[in-house]
Amino acid sequence: MALSHGFRHLAFEDVGSTNSLCVEEAEKGDPGQLWITGTRQLQGRGSRGRHWVSESGNLYASLLLCEAGHLEKLHTLTFVASLAIRDAILCLPNAGLTKVDLKWPNDVLLNGKKTSGILLESHLIRNQRYVVIGIGVNIEHFPVETLHPATSLINEGLNTKPADFIQILSDAMANRLIQWNQGNGFASIRTDFLQAASNLGKTIEVRMPSKTQEPTRIGKFTGIDEQGLLLLEGSNGKIERISVADIFFA
Repeated sequence: MALSHGFRHLAFEDVGSTNSLCVEEAEKGDPGQLWITGTRQLQGRGSRGRHWVSESGNLYASLLLCEAGHLEKLHTLTFVASLAIRDAILCLPNAGLTKVDLKWPNDVLLNGKKTSGILLESHLIRNQRYVVIGIGVNIEHFPVETLHPATSLINEGLNTKPADFIQILSDAMANRLIQWNQGNGFASIRTDFLQAASNLGKTIEVRMPSKTQEPTRIGKFTGIDEQGLLLLEGSNGKIERISVADIFFA
């Protein structure tokens, strides 16, 4: 199926992982700009290997890009995707009655609760650099026992279907990729992300990977730097740059 802006769409029923299917297409020589969706995802995964609940009625999608931009900027596509998901949600009827925020580094919050997550992968295949942007959006269902409170679009009064939402999302992603401009436009993406960032300027708790010597830090979330790292201001006024962590709000 053809989408706007030159994107294509392959829709499946039950899949193992939409990210894995994108890699398979890349290995066949796909030129990119390909969306793959599944009605259910049987082997879905989130950041750091976390399981993503994959009930029918939610959106399970991955976007395959080929030679998308500068290698050192590819990781910032997480912010591009976050903004695109937010843009798509704000296009829905009644979206003006909801609060749609972004939570560093890759969550979209609806009225303070997680409704979407992103998993970014990079692969070198036949001397070409492919990026897969995996996106899960809670449309009908959401998990209850989670690390962070979750919700769904319908639970917050935003009615849509996965088949409709992927078209809105694809348009939004195309526009954000143009803004990103192969990584050259990340400064603009960064500005837009910070305008939508949850708890900017407020005290947050940062939980680092378990192997670190100081697994928990408390400080003020002052922004993200030119590489997308979280900036945490400690009680002594010193700024720490953090690449991987879970953050919690007071």
